[in-house]
Amino acid sequence: MEKGKSIDALMRHIRNDHNVSINGGKNKKSLMNMGYYHGYKRYRFIKSTKNIQNFDDFSQITAIYSFDFEIKRIFYPMIILVETSMKNRTIDAVVTRQNSDIESIYKTKLTDYLDYDRNSNDKKEIRKFRDGIKGRLDFRSVIKSI
Repeated sequence: MEKGKSIDALMRHIRNDHNVSINGGKNKKSLMNMGYYHGYKRYRFIKSTKNIQNFDDFSQITAIYSFDFEIKRIFYPMIILVETSMKNRTIDAVVTRQNSDIESIYKTKLTDYLDYDRNSNDKKEIRKFRDGIKGRLDFRSVIKSI
């Protein structure tokens, strides 16, 4: 198994293997802050490795990283608000005036698979039933692992 590279080795790799001009303390600090995989490597492609971006200077990568960061900074508070609001409304709907333990919720709420006839001649109906059961069992497995 290949050993992890130091930040200096990663800079050499970017410079030598990807022909991107990167050097000095400022670039080193930027790479440390953004991270090799979540920063540099992530911006090398658009959707797939076939769509490689031919950067020749690390400043191009830091500009994209900064733009991406600013977009996240704008939307993240709104996304967290929506996520928290939806989560709390879901919890409220699931547990109000009912047993709130996970086993009760599992038995009484996660039963959408029962909307489908497992003995139907319709393959779509059977597939929906099986997918519902699978989702339920997958959820139980995740809960147990937590």
